Amino acid sequence: MLIKVAPEIQIKSQPIGLNKCEGNNAEFSVVATPTEPTEPIAYQWYRNDVALVNDAVFSGVASDKLTVTGIRSIDAGSYKVAIKYTKLDAGIYSDVAVLNVETAPVISKVTQDTTVEEGNTLILSVEVADQPNAIYEYQWYKDNIELPQSNESVYLVSTATKDDEGVYKVIVKSLNGCGDVTSSVINVKIATGIFDNNTDPNFKILSVLPNPVSLEATVNFMLPDNQFARLYLTDMHGRNVSLFEGVCASGLNSVKISDTLKNFSNGTYFIILESKGRKVAYSITINK
Repeated sequence: MLIKVAPEIQIKSQPIGLNKCEGNNAEFSVVATPTEPTEPIAYQWYRNDVALVNDAVFSGVASDKLTVTGIRSIDAGSYKVAIKYTKLDAGIYSDVAVLNVETAPVISKVTQDTTVEEGNTLILSVEVADQPNAIYEYQWYKDNIELPQSNESVYLVSTATKDDEGVYKVIVKSLNGCGDVTSSVINVKIATGIFDNNTDPNFKILSVLPNPVSLEATVNFMLPDNQFARLYLTDMHGRNVSLFEGVCASGLNSVKISDTLKNFSNGTYFIILESKGRKVAYSITINK
């Protein structure tokens, strides 16, 4: 008895992986040749091993070219095509081609309103949600004016002056043409006169715990002798809110603050210790 062996199908051109923006179109194609030209062949495209059907998004699912129209993020995945003889029990799968779908950038974190002492370093930063093969360009602005040579995710001024005070924002743009996003504004205050050049180890704020602060914290500070002292919180606009005032003992003092903090939004602030005409400050971050 003669047994007929099914002829092979040769793939001469495999589907190629694509990086596409959400909303664009994508095409996958394959070039296949049966070694038995008289036998017809059929195609079936798959995404993540699930057979596709023609609909508003997918067309050509049973042909040598698959079109994905108006790509959505859920259309990302691994594509391949099965090619087989229609009358014979023989066929082959193509290589897998990966479709990466990039959406417009999404900012996951950006610096909150902040106060920086004049002469210190001003650092603003932005973080963008990760996407495969996405490349971003950054542009920082101050008072709606583009800042030159400010094209990184971090904007830094090594020695801040009053000229650096203002309203900042950053625009993040996809270099693949998939859109852009503008951050919320960052109000930057450059504080002058908050810190003095105090070097007295017996007059200082040792710590604020915890820091970052949520709803309550303990301020630990030193005084050289028994004296009246005041603690207050200053925000980026220079507004002061009293935290404590009274006669304190010499040496280590601890003051717990709680109810006052719930009225402040997230950001950077200074706790000021003031006594006998002197003052020192300690930077804290409120993050509820």
